[in-house]
Amino acid sequence: MKSAFAPYLWITWITLTIFLILWGVLVYTLNHIGLKRIIAPLGQLSQSVRELTEGNGASQIALSPIEAPFAEIHDLASNFEKMYSTLKHRQAAVQESEQKYRMLIDQSSDAIYVEHRGRFVITNQKFNEMFGIGREDKEITSIGFIQFVSAVSRPLVRDVQHQILDGQVSSQRYEFSARGKDGREIDLEASSSALPYLDGLAIQSILRDITDRKKTEQAEREQRILAEALRDSASALNNTLEVDEVIDRIFSNASRVVPFQAATIMLLEPGPRLTARVVANFGYQRHGGQEWLQKHIFTLEEFHNLKRMYETGRPLVIPDTLRSPYWTVAAETRWVRSYAGAPIRVQGKVIGFLNLDVDIPNYFDQAHADRLQAFADQAGVAIHNAQL
Repeated sequence: MKSAFAPYLWITWITLTIFLILWGVLVYTLNHIGLKRIIAPLGQLSQSVRELTEGNGASQIALSPIEAPFAEIHDLASNFEKMYSTLKHRQAAVQESEQKYRMLIDQSSDAIYVEHRGRFVITNQKFNEMFGIGREDKEITSIGFIQFVSAVSRPLVRDVQHQILDGQVSSQRYEFSARGKDGREIDLEASSSALPYLDGLAIQSILRDITDRKKTEQAEREQRILAEALRDSASALNNTLEVDEVIDRIFSNASRVVPFQAATIMLLEPGPRLTARVVANFGYQRHGGQEWLQKHIFTLEEFHNLKRMYETGRPLVIPDTLRSPYWTVAAETRWVRSYAGAPIRVQGKVIGFLNLDVDIPNYFDQAHADRLQAFADQAGVAIHNAQL
């Protein structure tokens, strides 16, 4: 029985072996063709795309000749190469345009920057000097202008930028404050407009430092207020002999020029020692100590601020009472953190003092004290007239 089936078993085994060999050859051939004609070209194309996105695609795309039906891959690579070449030409044109633009704006005396999607594209030399940015600083393109804007002005700057980018306005001129390279606050005037850039719009802004102009305007405004306040006090002096009414007007007008929380007028008293007494006060009812003020005798040897003004005949400012040798601490005036005073003079002789107090450290400066002297002189005239 076994001998009868033996020839068939051999034939079956040989047939199966030949089939397996043919199957292996077929699989190997298909893999080799797929790797050569499909996988390898796609790998080359993928590498070229990667180089393009990283900005390193300097070489052309080179694929081995591909026969049909895989020639579509070669066509894809050829079209990609044309697109890549076009992009390179456009990139070169943009770079050339940016270089020309940079050369132009570097000659400007105003600070200029271009910002796209919240990041700097170009800043000129004046801008870099104003904000302490190095031309070769690689981090410049990772930051935007808003970080240089002071906190109080950021809502305004953001609103203007949104209006320009949304097409609500084509350009806008406005003023705001920013932080310079040394950390100080500077006032700027900006002229911002939309600028076509890549796939959208960029913002171009021209900045001019107007800090000195703003200071001049503020000084002129303060001088006008001072002149008006002095005229009003002078009018009271000319129209009434009531010293209390004149002093109330002086307190009111002084607050327009030198804002304060509390004020006193002291007059020197005759005697062997230099002493002064409060004859008028304003604002102390809110801070307490009003009764103490009205009863206390201020000895100039004890209160060094009064002694200093008496000896020099000039106004005195104490920006921070906790740091000045001229301030004498008393329980009733412990709340005072900044002080300005001026001597009241009659015919060149000091007869009293006009004092201003606030609870804010470093509030008063010498300019405040100098302006206060004009009102102290008017108080001297009122007191002198009342004594005639």
